[in-house]
Amino acid sequence: MTVLQQASTVVAATMLTLWLQCGGIALLVHWVRRAMTGSVHTFGPFHSAILVVRFTAAVVMLNGLQVLL
Repeated sequence: MTVLQQASTVVAATMLTLWLQCGGIALLVHWVRRAMTGSVHTFGPFHSAILVVRFTAAVVMLNGLQVLL
């Protein structure tokens, strides 16, 4: 593999992971907006904790997909 081919592969892989991250975060933001249909101030501590755990788990899975890519 030439240096140009290697550089092209690195750029393509970087762009693909960047698009995956941006698209995944956009979907997560959309999901959180739907999950928070009411006022945030009405959430109890348990409901807030569940929401944070689910969001964090989704971000970890998204990062796992990037690593697999």
